[in-house]
Amino acid sequence: MTDEDDAAVTFEPIGHYKAPPLPTEHALRRLFERTRVAVGGEADDPVVADDHLERPTASVLDDVAAPPACGPLVEELDRTLRDWLRDPAPASRVKVIVLPPCDHNDIVESWARERDHGLVEPPDRETLLRATARPVLAGAGDGPIVVPRLERWFLRHRTGLAAVRTLLAEIGTIDRHCVIGCNSWAWAFLAKATDAAIILPRALTPRPFDADRLQRWLSSLARSEETEAMTFRLSGSGADVFALDDDGKRSNRYLEQLAARSLGIPWIAWHLWRQSLRTGDAPSSKKAKRLADRDDRTLWISDLDEPALPDDREEQALLVLQALLIHGALTPGELSHVMPPEGEHDLIPTLLATGFVERSDGKVRVRPRAYPTVRRELKAAGYPMDIL
Repeated sequence: MTDEDDAAVTFEPIGHYKAPPLPTEHALRRLFERTRVAVGGEADDPVVADDHLERPTASVLDDVAAPPACGPLVEELDRTLRDWLRDPAPASRVKVIVLPPCDHNDIVESWARERDHGLVEPPDRETLLRATARPVLAGAGDGPIVVPRLERWFLRHRTGLAAVRTLLAEIGTIDRHCVIGCNSWAWAFLAKATDAAIILPRALTPRPFDADRLQRWLSSLARSEETEAMTFRLSGSGADVFALDDDGKRSNRYLEQLAARSLGIPWIAWHLWRQSLRTGDAPSSKKAKRLADRDDRTLWISDLDEPALPDDREEQALLVLQALLIHGALTPGELSHVMPPEGEHDLIPTLLATGFVERSDGKVRVRPRAYPTVRRELKAAGYPMDIL
């Protein structure tokens, strides 16, 4: 994809999403290194050892990778919906936008607020367990309306679906443009529990971020007066991750690895990128000193360890994590309502300590950095997967 192509990117019908693959040689090398260490060998010495590196300050991180973490997706969503919104009699007055989980920037809501579209607020979750629901769309005024997060309209409970069913029924009767956002795990659940995928038109999803898109986005974030001379190097090999060879191709495979590890999800890649950045003023090898002398400023990229599920309560941890992915974020009390009888929500302190979840506004949610591990573990355990 060229830079010119980026200006024409739009969302595409659900089912087309394909996460970037992990480069074959990288996968084999990781397997080889793990096997060698497991049998008593030692991994190759890095250019800069971890004990010579430290986390940058928040201001440095914001200089080189400022939020929001969604890249150009708000603009791509606008481009996707622009002509449809201008059409007074479209084939369907409803558009469904399904996004990967851990979108803490609220892309659909941000887009709606920027364009002053009417937002439909979800009911208080404390009321969702009552098996009644009042109409919410009648008399909402003129112009497009937006339901930014369908996952906030239900709880996975035998009496927790009335509100979302009422909403879906109303959407089918209104004569206005309506945009519905939903995360991919909630959409997979609602497709089975409420026939949402039959009631509503085929959903749209963003295109995955491959290495080329990450190169343009992440390098543009680090392009400012403060960071113009910054070089980003792998602590293991010393390679410049944004360097291009004489043919204009990347000289290393780091961005391909980041695209694969993040599953092509920009906010996952952004969190992994920020959390891997390190500073180091005392080079720990001759090669590191040579590279540091060559660069005006250097930020090192360190390998991130993946979180590990608690060995003695892995199944219970997966139940909690699946519930959080479906609902986006839950208070401990809400979590107790959506867990099966054998589920245990007292695992929250352990999942916080191991880096799987985080707290925000009194609720618990899956950490973006941990999502690839969570998804892989859920799939390996045979859980129903999201729609992407």
